[in-house]
Order: sequence, then C-alpha cells, then structure tokens
Amino acid sequence: MQSMVQSVYHSSGLLNIRPHFHDCHQIIFIVKGEVDFCVNNKSLCAAAGDVAIFSRYENHSVRRCSDEYERFVLQIDPAAVNREIPVYSLLTNRPTGFSNVVSTLPQREQIMAIFQQLIYEYNSAQLLANEMAGLLISQLLIAIFRCTSLEIE
Repeated sequence: MQSMVQSVYHSSGLLNIRPHFHDCHQIIFIVKGEVDFCVNNKSLCAAAGDVAIFSRYENHSVRRCSDEYERFVLQIDPAAVNREIPVYSLLTNRPTGFSNVVSTLPQREQIMAIFQQLIYEYNSAQLLANEMAGLLISQLLIAIFRCTSLEIE
C-alpha cells in the first residue's frame, strides 16, 4: 500500500509565510497560539483547537498573531486519496459550506492523540505502518467532519 503520509510533525514557532502552495494536501492542527491564514483572498483567523485544511495547489499564506504558536502538520499524498470515500471530500470536491478553518474543540483531545499516533507510525518501521497511517487519516477526517455542520454529499 502506498503511504498516504508525505510528512507529519509537531512544531513550534513560525515566521510569517508568504503565499505558497504544496504538491499535497495539508492539515494543520493548532495546539497553542493564533494565526491568520489567507486563502482564496479571504483571511481566516485560527486559534488553539482549530484545524486548517488546504488542498493540493491551494494557495495560502500564514501570519502569526501571537508570540506562542504550536501546531501539528500533516501532508497527505493526493495520489493515495480515494476520492470515492465521502469523508475525503474535505480534501477534494469540497461540500457546500466548506471552510478551510474548522473549530475542533469538542474533538480536540482525540485529534491531538491521532496526530501523535500518526507521528509514531510515520517514524516507525512497524509492520503495516502505512496501513495504520491510512486508517488514522480516515479517523482524523471523520473527527474533523463531525465538528462541522457539513453534510456528506
């Protein structure tokens, strides 16, 4: 099985980042601090407990709004995403009413645990690590979807 995870890590501190895009899908989970994301000419404020979701080639910039900024970052290989599975619509073919920033406070602890497990699997040589990472990404997207008012189309 092809690994869905191109990169996953925990980081703190950030300089302001000019408009850019990635050749992958990206999910950022903010643990501490506040930032402004600019995407599609719209400024979106995000704080601890929020998730930002960017599709492949989606132009975005980041401006730190607080001294403290801690986050998890996940980059997902678009070739490994099964577009037939509805929950992946957060990454492609987005549902009506989609926002790049989602408050995940009700699921915050679960999402943090998923990111920690993803980092473990990504850095391990465990048997079936890629398969486990794929399952964890599905679980992560379901947890995020449950924090929205979106409907699966």
